[in-house]
Amino acid sequence: MSLFRCQWAASTVLGLALLMGMVRAEEQVLFLFDMGSEQSPVAPGYVRITPASVFSDSTGYGWIKPPEKAVDVEKPKWDKSWDGPGGQVIPRDIIIYKEHNDLTRDAVAGKSDLVFEIRVPNGEYRVAVTIGDLQRPICSEQIYINDTLVARDVDANHWVRRGAADEQYGFPRKVRATAKVVDGRLRVRVAGDDSGFRERFLKEFDKPIPISYLANRPGRTQKPKEPDLSAWGKSERPGNPGAKVWVWEDIGGPFTENSIMALEVYPYVAPPLRMESKRLVSTSGEAALRTAVELFNAGKFADAEKEFDKVSDDYLKALGYLWLAGRPEYEEEGRLVPKALAILEKLAPGRQRDMMFQETLENARRMDKAIYRFVNRAKQQRTYNELIMITGEVKSMQPEDPTYYKGLIYAGRAMYMIIPHRWTFAAGVGRQMFERVRDGGFPDNRFVKWYLEDTWTEHPQDWIYRDYSALKRNAPEWAAQIYEAYNRELDLAEWWILNRQTPDGALGGGWGDDVEILRSFGSFGSICPDASDIILAGVRKLAEGAWNSGSIDKDAGYFADIGDTEHSGEWTADTLVPMIRIDYGNPVFLERALKTGRLMRDLWMAENSKGQFLMRSNLLGALGVGRGNSRNDSRINYRPALPARAVLWYNGLPTLQKLFVRWADAWLEAAMSTDRGKPRGIIPQEIVWEDGTLGGVGSPSWFKATHDPGTVNYDWEGGGGYHDFIVDLFLLAFDATGDRKYLAPMELEAAYVEQHCPRNVLGPNGEINALELRKLPEGSPEWIAGHLATWPRQWERIRKIKFSEEFPEQADLWSLKEAAKQAREEAEWAIKRWPHVTTECIATDRVYWPGMGNALRFMTGMGVVSPEPVVTYRGLGREFAAVLLAVNDSSLRVALYNLSGQEKMAAIVPWLLEIGSEYELRIGPDSDDNGRIDQVLVTKRVHLQYRGQEVEFQLPSRQQQVLEMRKIGQSGGTVLAPDVAISAEDIRFVPEHHRVEVMVHNVGASAARNVVVSLCEGDHEIAREIIPNVEAPMQLDPQVVRISFPFNARSETARLRVVLDPDGQIEEITKRNNQAERVCDTPAVSLRRHSSP
Repeated sequence: MSLFRCQWAASTVLGLALLMGMVRAEEQVLFLFDMGSEQSPVAPGYVRITPASVFSDSTGYGWIKPPEKAVDVEKPKWDKSWDGPGGQVIPRDIIIYKEHNDLTRDAVAGKSDLVFEIRVPNGEYRVAVTIGDLQRPICSEQIYINDTLVARDVDANHWVRRGAADEQYGFPRKVRATAKVVDGRLRVRVAGDDSGFRERFLKEFDKPIPISYLANRPGRTQKPKEPDLSAWGKSERPGNPGAKVWVWEDIGGPFTENSIMALEVYPYVAPPLRMESKRLVSTSGEAALRTAVELFNAGKFADAEKEFDKVSDDYLKALGYLWLAGRPEYEEEGRLVPKALAILEKLAPGRQRDMMFQETLENARRMDKAIYRFVNRAKQQRTYNELIMITGEVKSMQPEDPTYYKGLIYAGRAMYMIIPHRWTFAAGVGRQMFERVRDGGFPDNRFVKWYLEDTWTEHPQDWIYRDYSALKRNAPEWAAQIYEAYNRELDLAEWWILNRQTPDGALGGGWGDDVEILRSFGSFGSICPDASDIILAGVRKLAEGAWNSGSIDKDAGYFADIGDTEHSGEWTADTLVPMIRIDYGNPVFLERALKTGRLMRDLWMAENSKGQFLMRSNLLGALGVGRGNSRNDSRINYRPALPARAVLWYNGLPTLQKLFVRWADAWLEAAMSTDRGKPRGIIPQEIVWEDGTLGGVGSPSWFKATHDPGTVNYDWEGGGGYHDFIVDLFLLAFDATGDRKYLAPMELEAAYVEQHCPRNVLGPNGEINALELRKLPEGSPEWIAGHLATWPRQWERIRKIKFSEEFPEQADLWSLKEAAKQAREEAEWAIKRWPHVTTECIATDRVYWPGMGNALRFMTGMGVVSPEPVVTYRGLGREFAAVLLAVNDSSLRVALYNLSGQEKMAAIVPWLLEIGSEYELRIGPDSDDNGRIDQVLVTKRVHLQYRGQEVEFQLPSRQQQVLEMRKIGQSGGTVLAPDVAISAEDIRFVPEHHRVEVMVHNVGASAARNVVVSLCEGDHEIAREIIPNVEAPMQLDPQVVRISFPFNARSETARLRVVLDPDGQIEEITKRNNQAERVCDTPAVSLRRHSSP
C-alpha cells in the first residue's frame, strides 16, 4: 500500500478526532493537487496531476473523465514601462506576471467535462477548485460536487479596458464550497454550459443606447442591426471593422473549454469567528471577544474594535479586525486590513497546513492589495489600470469571507470611476456589484444609495457641503443664486487641490487628463483672484508640474511625442493659457507660449500647392508631424495653437498676427468653397494639407473622414466639433484687418439654418434633439442645418457684442431673472452631484455637473464671444455676486451685490474695452431688478491705459448696484506697446561675486527704451540701473537683458525686491509684472575676483 493510501486509511480515525478538536492543523490529511504537465513545476506541498492521472484504487484519486491536454504559461519578463504612466488598456502580460506562480501557471483542459474523484472518509470537507488559464478567459463553467451544483456560470477572466465587455484576459478563479461525504467518495465535475450566457447576451440587445450621466444625451455608439455572437472577442478591434457586441454589464463569456489549475480538499472546520444568520458568532469563551461580538452585532463598531484590541488569541483578533474592515458601514479598512494582515503573516509559518487559516490569509492579502490599488491608483500615473485590477483582487471572494462586501464596494466604485459618463459596460459592472451589496443586507450603505439611487447625505470627512443660506438671506434672488453657484465652483476647485493634489502638482487622473481640469479651475480662480489663494497656488502647481513632468519637450515647448492634436495640444493649451490669464504678465508663461508660435511658423505649418497656409497634419509633436492619412488640417488643430493665440491676445505681436491671419485666409477659402457638394459658407471639419480637399485625405465626402488605424480624423460635426475654434480664428482675423469677409461663413451658416432646419430638431430649451437629428438623411440640407441648429442664436449674441454700431440700444445679454434661474440650476446640480465630482471621480477631464460654469459665464462673459473673460473683478473675494448684463468694445454694464457686512474697495477689469480711450464710470442702485441705474450716485472719468487695468470703485454692503462704463473720447488707435516684466525666478544672489543678478524681459510688441531697474532690500531702495534697450520678441524668441548689482549681505537671507520703471515713465501693456520679490539665501563667502582682462 502506498504512503498516500496509508494516510488516507488513517484519516478515518483522524476525521473523528478533527470533529472532537483533538488534532492540530498540521496533522490533518490534505489533498492538494496541482494540475499541469509532466514538465511544469509543482507548487510546494502539492501532488502533480496530469491528463494521464486517471483514477486508480492504488492512489485513491484521479480522473474519471480525463482532460484532453495540459497547458503551461511562461512568466513574462518584467517590463519597465509597467512602472510608468499607463493608458486605459491593461497590457496582458501585466496580468500574467502578477498572477503567475507554480500553481496558476499550468492547468489541464478539455472541451468535455472534467471529472476528478478522491476517496475520503465520510465527513464534511472544504473543496477549493481553481479554474482558469492565464493565456485566455475561461467562462461559463458549472462546478458540481457529488452531482450537486455548487457554482453556476463561473468565469475566470479579467477585464482589459472600460469599453468592451467581450475583451477579456485569462485569470485564476478559485471557488470554495463545503460538501458532506457519506459514501467515502468525493467527486468534482467541471462542465461547460453557456446557455445562460447566450440568454443574457440576447437580453442585452433589448437595452437602448446608454444615456450620458454627465451630458444627459445618448452616446454616439451605433447599435448593430441584430445580436451577433460571432463578434464576441472581436468587437471594435483593429482588423474587425463593424464587429460589435451590444453588452452593457457583466454577462460572463461563451464557453470555450474547461480548465482546472488546482484542486484542494481538506476537512471543514468552522471558523472560530464567523457570520451566521447575519450575526457574528464565536465559539470562544474569552470575555473580551464576547463583548466585542455583542458590540459588533449592536452596530457599535468603534467600541467593538477597542474590545478586539484586548483579545489574547491573535488569530481571533485578526479575524475580528477583518470582520470590522469588511463591514460596509465601518470605513476603517485602510487601517484595519493591514493591521490584521500583519498578525496573520506572523502566524502563517506555523499554520502552513491549516487550510481554513490559509483561506483567511489569502482573503486578507487580496483585500489589502485592492485597498492599496484604490488609494494609490495615481501614484505612477496608472489610474485606469489600477482601478480595473481591483476587480481581479476581489474576484474569488465569497459571501462567507469577512471582507466580501467591502471588496465589492471597492470594485464597484472603481468600475464606475473609470467611466464617468456611465455609458459603457464598466458602469453596468459597477451597478451589479452594488446590487449584490444591497441584496446582501446593506441597502442603506452610502455608496449603494449613491450609485443605485443617486442620493446622498453628508458624511464627514469627505462628503461635506457648505451651507450658504445665512449669507444668501435677504439678498435679491439673482444675487443669492449667483453667489451660491460661484462659491460651489470655488469649493470644487479647492476640494481637488486640498484633497487630491500631490507634491508634484498632479491630481491623480494622469497628467494628460489633469491638465484639462485647468479649463474650469483656472477660470473659476480668475473671476476674482483674491477669492482663493488655494486655487491660485494649486493651479500654478499643476501647470508647473505638467511642464516638468517629462512629457513636454521644454526646449520646443510642446508634447514630446507626435500625437493627435485633441490630446497632445492639451498639455500646453490647458496650462499656459489659464496661467497667462491668471498670472497676467508673468514672463515665464508668456515666453513658454511664444514657443508655440515658433512651432507654427517653423514646423507645423506651410503653404500647400494652392498657396493655402495650413497645418500639415492633425498629429503634431515637439519635433515632427504625422504622415499618411493624418495629413489634414482639422478644426481641433486650433487647440495646440492656443498658447500663441494667448500671447497675441496679450500683446498683439505682429509676427503672430500675420500667422493667424494667413491661417484664417486658408480656412475662409475652404468655408466659401462648394467643392464636393458642400454648401457655400459652411465651415468644414478637415482640409487636406497638400491640395485643400475638403473632408480630409481619402475621405468619401466633404463631411465624412477616413478612420484608418493610426489616424484621428473627424467627421463633420456642424456647430459642435470645435466649430468655435474656427469662429474665433475668423473673428481674430476680422479684428486684425477690419475686413468683413471673415464674417461671411458665420452669416451664411446662420442663414442656412433659418432656411433648411426642421423645427423638431430644436428642443424647447434651444438644444438639439439628437434622436430627431439622426432620422435625417446624411448630407441633406436638413441634416446639415440640423447640425448647426443652435448657431443662429450664438451668432446673434456675438454680433451684439462685436458690432455695437448695429445696435443703437445696448441689448442685454441676459436678464437678472435668467441669470438667477440658471445659477440656481447649477447650484442644485452641484449639490446633487457632489460625490460624483469629488471622492467618486478620477477622470480629471470629466469633473463636471450639468450647468457647471453658469456663474462663471454670467459674471465674466467668458465664452460668449471668445475663450477669454470679458470682465473680471478684484477686492471682492467670495462674498459677492455679479452679472455682466451688456458689453461691447466701447461700453459695459454690470449688476453687483456685496454680500459681506461691510463696504469694500473693489475693482473691475474690463478686458474687452478699447485701450487708450476715455470712459465715464457711473454707479447707482437698481431697486426694480431691471439691470438699470435708478439714480447715478458716483461718476468718474477713467483713462484705460493698458489691458488688464483695474478700475476701482466702492461697493456698499447689501445694496444692489449697477456699474456702467461708456466710452466718451476716441482713442488714437491701437498702438503696439512694450511690456517690461520680471518674475521671482529672475532674481538671484551670487555669493562668490557678492552681487544680485536680475533678468529683465520684454513681453510686449515694441522695444522698451531706458528701462530703470530698482533693487530694494525689503522696502529700502539700495541701487538703480538703467537698461538702454530691451527688444520685443518679434522673432518669437524671448528677449531678455541680464544685469547685476553689487550686494554685501548683512545676514544669511535677504528679502530682495526688484521694481521696473519705478517712476512710471514707460507706456506699456501692464504694470502688474513690473516688480517681483524673492527671499534669497545670502551666505557669507569670500569674494571671488576674476582675472585681469
